[in-house]
Amino acid sequence: MLVRAAATTYALHEAGDFWALARRTNAAVVAARSSEGVIRSFAAMEACVPKRGDSQLACGYFGAFQYDAVLSNLGALPIPAQVGALRLKAVWGTAVQGRFVHERVFGAASFDGRLRIVQTSPKVMLSILEPLREKLAQACE
Repeated sequence: MLVRAAATTYALHEAGDFWALARRTNAAVVAARSSEGVIRSFAAMEACVPKRGDSQLACGYFGAFQYDAVLSNLGALPIPAQVGALRLKAVWGTAVQGRFVHERVFGAASFDGRLRIVQTSPKVMLSILEPLREKLAQACE
């Protein structure tokens, strides 16, 4: 399994056209998708959190970025929906939390022609999946 990490940020007033923002985001993280980008990303993380560092140190460091949201995108999964008599109906994911203060993490996966998104966040934070669904539906009209 290969884990790739990339980050990009936008102010709320920059949102504008959904598809233009999606293309801009994709272009901003394209370098991180290369082998060299992955190596640089891990090297940067290791420089900040020593190999013998504990999870509290890592959460403190990465939590300091104060992201409004994090997206883990598995992309379009190249797996068959059916193998013999077994039929896979849906793939959801990823569902993760890094234990950052007020984190909101979205996991996205496309499978068999459908996009599914799951949100993980502390109980005190309301879900924004319905407004997100509405925004995506508007963008696809």
